[in-house]
Amino acid sequence: MLIRAKAYLTPLQRRRLLARARRDSTSLSAEVRRALELYLQFPPGFGADELRFIVREVKASSERSTAKLNETINQVERTIKHLHQIDRGLDRLAKNCS
Repeated sequence: MLIRAKAYLTPLQRRRLLARARRDSTSLSAEVRRALELYLQFPPGFGADELRFIVREVKASSERSTAKLNETINQVERTIKHLHQIDRGLDRLAKNCS
């Protein structure tokens, strides 16, 4: 059940909410409810500083994961080159033995 409430939006807030509504084929009211629901998921006292901290930590974690993935890719590429060298050596050995 929905209860009617009146809220004053800035022109920018209204434009941004309407853009989301158009994108998602919803209404301005639905977007206001979604924004409010997201806001209410955070505990009281949770503010911009805490959110910035979380964003920094996520970014740092992502960068560490990317670096580790790149390191693993490089190791796999070196291993493949080494296996190709071994394969060519085995081919030459087999050719010499026949």
